[in-house]
Amino acid sequence: MTRYLISRICGVIIDILLASIIIFLAMHAAPGGPFDQEKMPLSDVQKQNILRSLGLDKPLYVQYLNYMRNALRGDFGVSYQYPGEEVLALIARVWPPSLLLGGLSLLLAFIIGIPLGILAALRENTWIDYTINAICLALASIPLFVISTALLMLVSVWNQWLPPGGWGEPSQVILPLLCFFFWQFAGVPRYTRSAMLEALHQDYVRTAKAKGLKPRTILWRHVFRNALNPMLTVFIPMIPNALTGTLFIESIFRIPGLGKFFVTSIEKRDYPMQMALTLMLTAIAGFMWIVIDVLYAVVDPRVRIDQ
Repeated sequence: MTRYLISRICGVIIDILLASIIIFLAMHAAPGGPFDQEKMPLSDVQKQNILRSLGLDKPLYVQYLNYMRNALRGDFGVSYQYPGEEVLALIARVWPPSLLLGGLSLLLAFIIGIPLGILAALRENTWIDYTINAICLALASIPLFVISTALLMLVSVWNQWLPPGGWGEPSQVILPLLCFFFWQFAGVPRYTRSAMLEALHQDYVRTAKAKGLKPRTILWRHVFRNALNPMLTVFIPMIPNALTGTLFIESIFRIPGLGKFFVTSIEKRDYPMQMALTLMLTAIAGFMWIVIDVLYAVVDPRVRIDQ
């Protein structure tokens, strides 16, 4: 397993390097820059001095090598949006709201969605199955901005039960948490149902029933355990998306989170912030796939990752 993990980690490092090259070239190929006249009226001398102090007057390959050399030492530069504030300090400041909302919403989606998916599979083609599927399809079909706006109008504008936005008070967490939850929840019962149905229709289930095993034993020891692998393939990659926020929810509820901040860094041509966030997201996604492979071996003894 050690050799396998080392090879996968090396693969993730290569992916991070490739992603850094692509995003670096894409940022500089886009028209405009962080110190354009319409954004920041400066004289030519002032602009050239700023570019020289930030190293932006050097060739692209030199800028890239300098950035990556500093990044390997843990120095991701200073944000162009907030001069004088380091990128890592900014990320540490804006990430907690996204972590809280995304983590809680995903946890609730799993706690509620997985049992509902199991129930739908056990009651296949009954009114319970149809109702759960209908709810999930409705949530998946309605755009996120419609759900967010509808909840905002119903709960905050018309009835004034909860504040319409902001951050810092417990009551301000409920509405965006519900929107995050609906966004994450829609697919969980359907994927769970599909994996459970595939396992329920296998021959070993009929064999277990013929041996007289209790239905509960068959369900949890045989069916659910064999359904876990396809569920892990779908559910674990949801974690990076949940923990990095979503632009619309954070914007409409005025949450100072990572998703909204990522978009503003693109608009402001904040190169150090864009690079740091891209490297961070690529690393999280890459290591999540390593976690999936390890969990495969933990859940299913037939899986071996020692090569």
